[in-house]
Amino acid sequence: MANARFALGTVISGVMMALGIFVGARLLMYPDAPLTGTRVLDIAFALFFLARGGLHFWTMRRRARG
Repeated sequence: MANARFALGTVISGVMMALGIFVGARLLMYPDAPLTGTRVLDIAFALFFLARGGLHFWTMRRRARG
């Protein structure tokens, strides 16, 4: 059960980080066409999902060890 929970947590954190990378990379490639309407909101969105995905992965890894 713990392995399944860790695997699911890893997938969820990977999706969050991929979403953050996608929005950030899209903003770098197309700076005049932000995805959410404004550049600032795109930057905030990308940073939030990168941080949230990393924190979620770190927490899941810590729980699996302990």
